[in-house]
Amino acid sequence: AAGFGADGADAADDTAAIQAALDEATKAPGVAVVSLARGRYFISAPLRIPPFTMLRGAATHLTAICASETDDPPEAWLQGSHHFALMDLSLFVTNHRHVIAADMSGDPARAGHVAIRRLCVRADLYRGHLEPKQVAERFEKSLQLSTGGGDTLRLSGPDVVVADCDIYGSGRSLFFHRVLGGLVAGNHLYNGRWGWYNFNGCNDIVIVDNAITGADLMSTGGSYSAYGPETDTVNFYTAGNRYELMHGWDREAFTSDAGGGAYAGKVAAVRWTEGLLEVVLADEATLEERWKGSLLAAVGGRGRGFVAQVVDFEGRTVRVKPFISPGIANAALSSPDAWTSLFDDTTRVTITQLHRRYIFYDNETYDAGIAVQYFGTSVEHVCAQNRSWRSGGYHGWALDYYGVQPVIDCQWFGNEIVEGNSWGAGILGPSHLAAMGFAPSVNLNSVFRGNHLHNNASLEVLAQGDPAAVENVVMEGNVVEKADAGLRVQGGVGVLYRNNKFVDCLREVEDIARRLEEYRRKIAAAGRQKEPVAVWSFDELGPAGTVVGSSSVDFNLPAALRGTATLAEGLRGQALKLDGGGYAEVATDDARYGLNLTNFTVAAWVRPEVVQGRWGIITKRTGHAAAPFVVCVQNGGLTFEACDAQGQWSSYNFGGPQALTAGQWHHVAAVVEEGKRVTLYLDGKEYAAREVPGVPLATNDHPLRIGWEAWGGDPPDGSTPGPFRGLIDEVKIWARPLSADEIAAEAARP
Repeated sequence: AAGFGADGADAADDTAAIQAALDEATKAPGVAVVSLARGRYFISAPLRIPPFTMLRGAATHLTAICASETDDPPEAWLQGSHHFALMDLSLFVTNHRHVIAADMSGDPARAGHVAIRRLCVRADLYRGHLEPKQVAERFEKSLQLSTGGGDTLRLSGPDVVVADCDIYGSGRSLFFHRVLGGLVAGNHLYNGRWGWYNFNGCNDIVIVDNAITGADLMSTGGSYSAYGPETDTVNFYTAGNRYELMHGWDREAFTSDAGGGAYAGKVAAVRWTEGLLEVVLADEATLEERWKGSLLAAVGGRGRGFVAQVVDFEGRTVRVKPFISPGIANAALSSPDAWTSLFDDTTRVTITQLHRRYIFYDNETYDAGIAVQYFGTSVEHVCAQNRSWRSGGYHGWALDYYGVQPVIDCQWFGNEIVEGNSWGAGILGPSHLAAMGFAPSVNLNSVFRGNHLHNNASLEVLAQGDPAAVENVVMEGNVVEKADAGLRVQGGVGVLYRNNKFVDCLREVEDIARRLEEYRRKIAAAGRQKEPVAVWSFDELGPAGTVVGSSSVDFNLPAALRGTATLAEGLRGQALKLDGGGYAEVATDDARYGLNLTNFTVAAWVRPEVVQGRWGIITKRTGHAAAPFVVCVQNGGLTFEACDAQGQWSSYNFGGPQALTAGQWHHVAAVVEEGKRVTLYLDGKEYAAREVPGVPLATNDHPLRIGWEAWGGDPPDGSTPGPFRGLIDEVKIWARPLSADEIAAEAARP
């Protein structure tokens, strides 16, 4: 570019000179190279790299392009469409939208064939002496570009390479959209404020030997996804990468993601025609063009576990290509015509986004909410020889995510959780290696073999809503050390665990579903107790900083005072005094299992210091988990929340108008009739109610917390807890719904 006036030795604007050289390159036959010699080149407008052109410097430490500060940055500072390359350069940028962008259509005729090699990017739209207001304004503008801000690299189409780069930006470090055949190797990627990385609707991708770092306290990790019109993301090899410091959002170092679905229901008929299986759906479905390439899977009844890719459809007839050869399938079904008996009237199928054949090998994760998460649809993934420090661990999670999304045929071999403590949502908890299924979805045929959990981590099987939501699980030859529970099982059908080694675990195998049933039988055998099954009056101190709890069914319920929690004069004797830095926790098995009630009442006296915002009163959870009850002060009112057995929160959640007064005692109560109605009472009078016909409640094994909720604050924020400030007294739980007269009697002041 020197021949066109670009001079890296002065401070003049080089935009026009470099662009002239790039434009001239279009006249050259074949691939043209525009070279920038050692020096610093200043630009005030975007550079546009034509097709079949490479912009190349002398080396990243020798050649730098510096973009000028502006209040109105271009869409991207370096822009290309297809068949272009950037190499051996550094790029320095302050205010920006995106930094480097190609044509994002994914159309091979006008996108793709891009190489980014040995590129150093330092893009920081918050750099310098900005006022807080300016920082907030720029942040808000960045979120108009994506939920993670602007993209440092934004690429699409076939044959895309990003290698040996050092990429530091203000938002998402890397966005691949509809890339077919991609290599991301040897890079250091920094996610910025709320930033993450994303591969959306991509196929045949290799991601190796990268470091991916959260460069901001609000950074998170990233995802392989099928957002928007995309319905398949297939064939990823992810190996030798290091992920660290993911503290924003849900903190996933990796998650698959794509909520949605086109059909969930029964099958009317099935037949083999012209090399494809025709599945006739029993009910109408809205199948748009985008659902070609998606997943059809049998998630219930005969044939469950069958998986295929949608080829085309007409009306209710869907033509699919099975993921096993017809010859193998026919042999298994005994005859060439046996496809017709593959399904029957018990079969339930789903059509949803397809995530298939992800391999995670020899990756390391430090300080994240989860190391590897299969969230929703996951087929034939392998996670092997990975290691995790201070993350939530590893799991496959089948669920209803705006569509029934199964986990089928996934394997976990030789992974290690080296440090199991996981810090998320304001709590410190253990990690896990888990197979999870929330009905009506299903987690089928997962294998866990040869994994080593060194401390504060458990193997886990969790089926919610239906024991068969997790089916056919093998856990063998694993080692678990220094854990509360070696293997935790809650539901599941056909769970085989053998030859596992448990060292210094408080409980080797904890069957949660069985424990829950034992406690429910105990409460039922005691009859309809007039007296509460749990009471904390805060008048009697127990050992080691606890308060004695009483019970009509002989539950052991000491409440430990956590943080700055203490006692002070209350409504009746002593009360729990909270300043926002503590709470009382009841963590015995009797609380964790025995307080999963179906028809019950929870009540307390409260004197809040603050009523605006969201602050926990009584909750049965220690983080963002399914819970059978959560009672809070919220913006001057009283709220009740609970998760249903399918893992959804919407059915039970409700609240009432502003009615609580700061500095004044109030009696609050929630009367729960599972599958019928929840009624909130305030000061002895009905305050709000919600009908919940036929909706069963979730259960969990979490402790009970008094004066704390997993999310809250002022204004309420899902990323911060809601600790109560004020006094709480006379907390009571009955294993029956109290009548309105009984509530009024409880609310009568002494």
